[in-house]
Amino acid sequence: MADYEQVSSVNIKAMGKRKGWCLQNCRLVFGFTIGKYASAKVDMESQRAGGTLHSIDTLPTNVVVPVYVDTTSKYEHVVISYYGTFYEDGYRISRNKYSRYFGWGELCDGRRVVKVTTLKSFLPSKGYWAYGDNDERVGHLADFMYATFPKYSPKGVHLGILVLTVCLPFVVESTTCGLFLLESKRWSNFTRSVLEL
Repeated sequence: MADYEQVSSVNIKAMGKRKGWCLQNCRLVFGFTIGKYASAKVDMESQRAGGTLHSIDTLPTNVVVPVYVDTTSKYEHVVISYYGTFYEDGYRISRNKYSRYFGWGELCDGRRVVKVTTLKSFLPSKGYWAYGDNDERVGHLADFMYATFPKYSPKGVHLGILVLTVCLPFVVESTTCGLFLLESKRWSNFTRSVLEL
């Protein structure tokens, strides 16, 4: 599974507004003042050949990327997906304005705007969190658990270990699930309590 991270600057307010200059308008969002390609079509075809053009169905919403529109123009068209919201020539538009897309690109006018990164596994390499583990994902998990199960996850408690039992497809008898909550005022000084759900 892949995730993407922004590698260029982004300023949606810098997007150009000149009709017929869609590639330049989009390029300005990323701070690129000098272009490489003459049209959105040439840029899109270059990305298709280079393997950096992706299906619109996989459009990431955590980054800003160019989206190539399938139009009747010989130059085709490009818009911006600004964290999932579409912009065209300086204005917000509905994603449904166009019915066909070639896809979205990792580059804009020949310059990289996002890079692929491998998602971290949800659990550490040993497959679970243990008492005293200090991991950046623990805090995110604690926030999620508090938002989802406030009755079982007091605010300020850092969640460490999740499910105690592993259900294999062949063995589904009785399972007892529990949560280890790692309470602390500091990340380095944990105390453990168990909640049965």
